[in-house]
Amino acid sequence: MRVVVIKFGAIGDMVFTTPLLREVSRFASHVGVLTLPWSRAVYEHHPEVDRLHLFDPWRAQGFGRVKLAWRIVRELRRERYDLAVILHRSPLAPLLALLAGIRQRIGFAQRGGRLLLTGAVPFDGERHEVLRNLSVLEAIGREGALGSLVPRTEMFLPQETSLDPFFRKKAGADDSVIGLFPGGGVNPGMTFAYKRWPVEKFARLAQRLVADGHRVAIFGGREDEELCHAVQEAIGGVGYWGIGRSLAEFGRSVQRCALFVGGDTGPLHIAAAVGTPTLALFGPTDPRLVAPLGELHRVMRLELPCSPCYLHGKPGDCREEHRCMRELEVEAVWERVQEMIGQRSEGVGAQGMDEASGASDRENRREGESAEVRAALGGEA
Repeated sequence: MRVVVIKFGAIGDMVFTTPLLREVSRFASHVGVLTLPWSRAVYEHHPEVDRLHLFDPWRAQGFGRVKLAWRIVRELRRERYDLAVILHRSPLAPLLALLAGIRQRIGFAQRGGRLLLTGAVPFDGERHEVLRNLSVLEAIGREGALGSLVPRTEMFLPQETSLDPFFRKKAGADDSVIGLFPGGGVNPGMTFAYKRWPVEKFARLAQRLVADGHRVAIFGGREDEELCHAVQEAIGGVGYWGIGRSLAEFGRSVQRCALFVGGDTGPLHIAAAVGTPTLALFGPTDPRLVAPLGELHRVMRLELPCSPCYLHGKPGDCREEHRCMRELEVEAVWERVQEMIGQRSEGVGAQGMDEASGASDRENRREGESAEVRAALGGEA
């Protein structure tokens, strides 16, 4: 069976699809992914992804958008997919699958797109996004496939990705290095700066880390450069300057950190996906729905009646003056950092998400087209 997974969104949203990809690969002989161009790094070295389709419906307007859509329809049609697993909730995604001649189309029973689906499951807004994505497979009879296991997100890195000499160890995490991400919340066409912990608090945390003998790796995008400079200046200009790196370079570097501290941003989820323990600082968004899963990861947030609010825009738009992040104190975060570092057992490090290591056992995991999937789809596809 040839399957395409369709999802448009931010980097973290893409990382949350990787457990579903792992599950789809168990019954699919070929797996494709249709996503946005800026998300390609999440998938392009993933051993379960045979074909990556890139489509940006917001890049053009009017007839230009129609031309882009028709190009991707023709591309999908050439792949002769049997099943589309649609995680995007707008009608555009199932429409593209329908026009591409994909006979079976499953997704969420929401908005106008429901009429374009051949199978649908309810959209549960109170469920973690990873588990919600996996629930779509219930439409083809794969209920509870993971059993009691906690799904693990993954990001595979090309083996040739360079590593800065700052990171002393050639493999595994360096227990002396703590990664900090003071920026984030910026995606093409979207800015969610309200999710950031104040930069002056990141600076004070960095000072505590250096005074305690740790080395600090400061990460950020080009748009975060001013924030990152403030943190680096607070520790005398030392530390690793990880600004404006590619997602693969960021993944390789953060994989060498003993701990990553940041807000609810794509880099937080990449850090978790490459196996680095994370301390997630949450405010306006709901950790029950989008925090990294698993015992390596912890969340800090203030219990306020207004949080989570999912307020879009700038922190100044908040009537509560951004209390959920502003009142999260450095001392409390520092204590949690110490606790997490102290709990690190010897030998626990990154999950080893190299391209080659994932590809080697791929065929052993694939079961081929299961009888239950064929039956759910009404026979042979």
